[in-house]
Amino acid sequence: MSSRRAVLREMMEFILDSRIESFASFLRYCLSTGQDEWFDIVANNNTLVIKAAIDSIYQENHPKEEKKDYLADNIAKVKEMAKKG
Repeated sequence: MSSRRAVLREMMEFILDSRIESFASFLRYCLSTGQDEWFDIVANNNTLVIKAAIDSIYQENHPKEEKKDYLADNIAKVKEMAKKG
């Protein structure tokens, strides 16, 4: 159990230090670099905590305000197009 915990800690440090933004990217890294122990832990345990860490990094790098501005810009464009007919 402590070995799994140590490996999970190593994985989390890698995710946080590398600023991994997607679960697929992390899986791709595990598969392409021969991190079989990491892949086993991801596939069979702890997926929730790993996904939460990755999602948190993504949210930090893509704040919701940016999405709101993008939506507001699109709404303004649609309204302008509607006025022009």
